[in-house]
Amino acid sequence: MYLTKSRFKIGVSCPTKLYYASKPDEFDNKDRDNEFMRALAKGGLQAGEIAKLYYPGGIEIDAISEEEQLYQTNTALKQEDVIIYEAAIKIGHKFIRIDILEKKGRIIKVIEVKSKSCDGVEETQFFNKSNKIKTGERPYLEDIAFQYLVCLEAFPEYNVIPYLMMPNKQIKCSVDGLYSQFVIKKEGDRDKCKVVKDITREHLGDKIMTSIKVKDTVE
Repeated sequence: MYLTKSRFKIGVSCPTKLYYASKPDEFDNKDRDNEFMRALAKGGLQAGEIAKLYYPGGIEIDAISEEEQLYQTNTALKQEDVIIYEAAIKIGHKFIRIDILEKKGRIIKVIEVKSKSCDGVEETQFFNKSNKIKTGERPYLEDIAFQYLVCLEAFPEYNVIPYLMMPNKQIKCSVDGLYSQFVIKKEGDRDKCKVVKDITREHLGDKIMTSIKVKDTVE
């Protein structure tokens, strides 16, 4: 069993939960049937698809098995410059899927997309007046921190830069009904976000999602 981002976050919140995460027959996770949690996840799916349009031309890692996901990712990374959606990275016993990975020469950007709003582009927004990380922001920073750590180990020869990409509440959406272009549909037992055909970056109007460089905060 790998230490994934989800298991890392569970372990940070409660080590006991991490123990039982590997024993589903012994532990019932009530969040699986929580309507509110499902609604939040759906919002995240839409944000993820919007973010891809801001980084067009990427390679989607869509294999089912982890071995095939790693193969697809490693093949894509052989290119000098490449954008990868849902890149699969494994180092030791740690395994992650990155929302958007952008590689340009010797620079790798690790971009985690969130549906939670941000307030501009400055890292200082994640801190309170006592210069402590805000309690409500910590889970998002721990999320990208784990991915950053794995990528530092996986790509020691590269300059790895972590980002959080979030809807910027300082920017008003200039397109009415934008979210109606990103439809949630059921595929098997999972929700998938389907983008209306032929939608491009130009159809999104003003850029409402902002990539915030969080390297100093994560360090």
